[in-house]
Amino acid sequence: MYPPWSMVRCEMYRKLRGSFESDEGMSVLEVVLAAFILFFVLTAILGLVATSTQMGLQAKQRTAATNAISSHLEWMRSLPFEEMAIRGTTPEAAVDSQVVVQEGDFTITITTQVLESQGETKEVRVSAVITAPGYEPKTYTSTSIVRDREAGITNLTSSGTGPLVEFAPSTPEADAVVYAALAHTTNMPLFLSLHAAAEENASMITELRMYCEGTLLRDGSTTFAAIAAWTPMTSPVDQSFKWDTRQLDDNGDLAIPDGWRLVRALATSDSGKQSTVERRFYVDNYPPGNPGVPVAAIYSDVETRISWTVAMDGTDPAVRYLVHTNRVGEDGTLGGSMETFAYSAVHLQTTDPFSRYTVSVAATTPRNEKTGFFEIVAPYVSRPHVTGDSTTVYTGEKTRRSADITVNLTTSQPTFAATNVSYDLYRGTSADTLKNGAAYLTNVDPNFTETYTDKCGKDDPVAYYYAYKITFTPSGYKGGTAESIWSNIVGPTTAADDVLTPMAHVSW
Repeated sequence: MYPPWSMVRCEMYRKLRGSFESDEGMSVLEVVLAAFILFFVLTAILGLVATSTQMGLQAKQRTAATNAISSHLEWMRSLPFEEMAIRGTTPEAAVDSQVVVQEGDFTITITTQVLESQGETKEVRVSAVITAPGYEPKTYTSTSIVRDREAGITNLTSSGTGPLVEFAPSTPEADAVVYAALAHTTNMPLFLSLHAAAEENASMITELRMYCEGTLLRDGSTTFAAIAAWTPMTSPVDQSFKWDTRQLDDNGDLAIPDGWRLVRALATSDSGKQSTVERRFYVDNYPPGNPGVPVAAIYSDVETRISWTVAMDGTDPAVRYLVHTNRVGEDGTLGGSMETFAYSAVHLQTTDPFSRYTVSVAATTPRNEKTGFFEIVAPYVSRPHVTGDSTTVYTGEKTRRSADITVNLTTSQPTFAATNVSYDLYRGTSADTLKNGAAYLTNVDPNFTETYTDKCGKDDPVAYYYAYKITFTPSGYKGGTAESIWSNIVGPTTAADDVLTPMAHVSW
């Protein structure tokens, strides 16, 4: 006989309730297993964080090296072709075999090789070693072929006994700028004229054509425009064609991109022989691509290198850039814009010591089609300039000899609006290690004088190098963020030959 259903239900509830109220907890095995899983999860996460951080550092290092190489190559391309050689190899050579540039915390040593290549070209090989505290040294390389711009193809005719073909005088000169259906310098319609004649053993010109970029020239900007192709069946032949550089190909796409282009005429005689003639033009229908945002690299108190990414005009680098420079004044506002031109993506800018500048760059074409202006992220401050002198007077002899040393330093003060300006003085026994340690004196006057005695005995006193590190907060235009900048390094005090004679006055 079965128990009543109510009794069964009560018994089930009692067992279920007991299972929830159990106070046995987790076993040791469960705790160990949970800790084991947690350990592996945390290890994986920490490893991922470390890897991500390292990748970010490497990317920053790689970007700095790539920008330095790009700027260096652009500077070399801006040189006259004969000057693009390592100093000492030719009288005109203007390229140092090795230069060192500073990009923020990175020190980049750039080594350059220039090799003669085929034709009117040179092969430039650039190697950059980049180092910085906390970074593993890396080496990056780049190779570029640079062509002599002055040796462009103008009138090349094929050799042999083929027909005569040449451009007539009404054709624009070689290297002329052309756009739409016009010649830029004259603003006249763009007519290309040819004269052709069969060779001695032939009687007629059977075909005459003109090409650019492998496409027959068209006299309009549609696919229905007439093409530059004729079958005259006479000799001689004089043919003129109005070219529209905005022409489309058979698919309706732009056929002739902006940049340097060769127009080639091909003449065929009834003997089957052919001759060609070529002339180079600069096609300039459209504005160039945008330049990159300018970046400043401070070389000295009077010179700063401004560089940016090359803007492309079709298939060629932009021929010119407009560089606008504004100086921030004592009231924090911008002065008048000064316009200069640059012919590569590097511009050396003359500055005044401890002054603040902003720079904007626009790319232009030969007929002055230009982009908008791209401004540096934040105004840069040129390097303060330190001047000074020192004297050393020896007294006593032998082990009782001492040196009385007097140092006078004067550094630039900001020419722009700034607050919280403080001067820290650094002193070291070498220019290389001067900035590595702590400041010699903090919050000193920009005009610093020090006199001290060194009990040097038989040895000459230690000679020191000096530099200021100046901290300030610029006011006015894009100001408000504290910055620090180093002055130039001066020194050291020289030693006298005669220990009983005061040292000569030394100026830095």
